[in-house]
Amino acid sequence: MRAGYLCLSGETPPAIPVKLPARVKLRLTFLILCEAATCWRLSGISLSALDHDSLAFCSPHFYCYANSAEDKSLAVNRVAVKTAIQVQITPTQGEISVGESKFFLCEVVGDAKDIDWFSPSGEKILLSRPNISVSRSDESTSILTIYHANVDNAGIYKCLAKNADKEAQATVQVKIFRKSQKITFQSAPSPQEFNEGDNADIVCDVVSSPPPTIIWKHKGSKLQSAKDVRYKIMDNGHLLIHGIKKVDEGMYNCEARVMARGEIDFRTIKVIVNVLPTIRARKSEVNATADVGESALLACDADGFPEPTVTWAHNNVVLETGDKYSLNEDGSELVIKEVKKVDEGDYTCIAKNKAGEKTEEVSLNVFVLPNITYFNNETASEFDEEVTLTCEASGDPTPTISWRFGNRVFTEGEQVKMLEVWKSALIDVVTKQKAGGGLELLYAPHRVGNLVRKIRSLDGAAI
Repeated sequence: MRAGYLCLSGETPPAIPVKLPARVKLRLTFLILCEAATCWRLSGISLSALDHDSLAFCSPHFYCYANSAEDKSLAVNRVAVKTAIQVQITPTQGEISVGESKFFLCEVVGDAKDIDWFSPSGEKILLSRPNISVSRSDESTSILTIYHANVDNAGIYKCLAKNADKEAQATVQVKIFRKSQKITFQSAPSPQEFNEGDNADIVCDVVSSPPPTIIWKHKGSKLQSAKDVRYKIMDNGHLLIHGIKKVDEGMYNCEARVMARGEIDFRTIKVIVNVLPTIRARKSEVNATADVGESALLACDADGFPEPTVTWAHNNVVLETGDKYSLNEDGSELVIKEVKKVDEGDYTCIAKNKAGEKTEEVSLNVFVLPNITYFNNETASEFDEEVTLTCEASGDPTPTISWRFGNRVFTEGEQVKMLEVWKSALIDVVTKQKAGGGLELLYAPHRVGNLVRKIRSLDGAAI
C-alpha cells in the first residue's frame, strides 16, 4: 500500500507533502500520515477546491480515502485537526461621551469553547453587571455593550477565547470623556470689529481634552508668524494682528484639532476694519452781514469706514434743522438763516463713526453796517468864537469818523482839532468858515459801506 502525506504548513516538513494548489497558503502546521492514501478530502470537499479562507474558518476534519484498483474497496480514516485560535475586536479603539452608549464585537477564528470579557480591573464581566452587558450571538462572536457611559467605565477591556489548552485574546482601550472635553467653541463671535491701526485680538476660545491645536486661515491660506510677523497665535488660541489694516478685512477660519482622536472643528469669523473719519472744511472762515436778511453757508466734507455721520455744534450745542438752521441730507452743509451779530463765532463740524470722531472748526464773521447813533445840531452865529459838533456811530468792525466841509475833508491840524473816542468823535472848529455858509459831516470809510448825514448852519445851508 502506498502512504499519503498531507502537509498543512507554510514551511517544508521533514516529509514529502501532497502537492496543493499554489493559491492555498495555510497558517498552521500539521503532518498527517494515511496509509495507502490516494486522495485527501476535507469534510467531503476536495482539497484542491479549497482556498485559504475556507480552510481557516472551519473546524476541519480531514478524511483519507484509499481506493484499491484490485478490490475497489474504500478505506476511510477520519482525522480531527485542531486549529489555533485568533481573536479580533471591532472597533479597535473606543471613545465615548458621558451618557452615550457603544458596543464592541469580539470575533474568534478557530474552535473556542469559551469567549469571555474582562473589565479594566481584571474582573470577568458577568451578564448581569450594571450598565455593561455581554452577549454571545454565536459560537465565534461575543458582544460587549456599554450603556450610558460614565467616567468610571474608562479603561482597557479584554476579550479572551479558550479551548482546552489553547487560548487567545485581544484588547480595546475605551476612553470616556465629558461633553465639554470634545472640541467646544465657547466664544467665537462674528463679526469682530477693529479700528485701523489697532493691535487686533481676534477671539476664538476653544476647549477640549486633550487641549486642541489651533490653526488660523485667511483666504484659504494658513497664517504663520514666520511668513508675516504681524500675525501671532496666542497661547489662548486667539489671533493677534499687529497694526491691522483695511486690507486685512475679511473671513478668517479658526480651526481646532485633537490629533489623538482625529477630531476637527472650525468656526468662520468675519473681521471688519473700521477707518477713523477724515474731515475738511470747504472754507475755514465765512463772512456775513447782519440784519440784512442774509444767510450764511458753512460746509465740511468727511470720509471714513463705515461712512461717518456729520453734525454741527455751536457753543457746545448740537444744531438741528428748524427756523434758524437747516442741514442737507448728509449733514455736510449748514445754513444759518437771517444772520445776526449774535450768530458770530466758531462752528464745529463733527464726523463720527465706529472708529471714532474728528472735528473741524469753521469761523463765522458777522459784520454790522455803520449807523450814526447820536448827532447834535448846533446853531451858531458868525460872532461865536467856536462851535462844537458831536457825532457818535456804531458798527462792526468799529467805524472811523471823518468831517467834511464842502469838498474839503477835515483832518487834525490847522482848522480843526479832533478827539476820537470809541464810537464817537468830537470836532472843535477853531476858525469859522464864513464863505459857503455851512459844514458838512461825512461818515466814512467803512468796510461794509458809508453813511453821510448833513447838518445845517445858522444860515440854513446843509451841513
